[in-house]
Amino acid sequence: ETGYEYFSFAIITSEASNDLKSAGFGRMPVIFTDEHQIHEWLNEELPLHNVLKMLKPLPENSINYYPISNEVEESSNNYSELHKEFFEEAEE
Repeated sequence: ETGYEYFSFAIITSEASNDLKSAGFGRMPVIFTDEHQIHEWLNEELPLHNVLKMLKPLPENSINYYPISNEVEESSNNYSELHKEFFEEAEE
């Protein structure tokens, strides 16, 4: 033990739901939708095979999504407009 505390987090992903796959996404975050799931996740005694069963996509049409600018992929871009809905201009 080093005596240091580290505060961190992770975003755990699963295979995308079918509606997200049809929109071009291969992965999505694992989202727990009820308190029972959260308590199970935090249970240190839960066997690994039970934990792994929890890592699945939400049912179709459970979340809203919209396109955002590809500029979000560049880590140096850090401004709030990156998360606004993005409309591509039609080519003439």
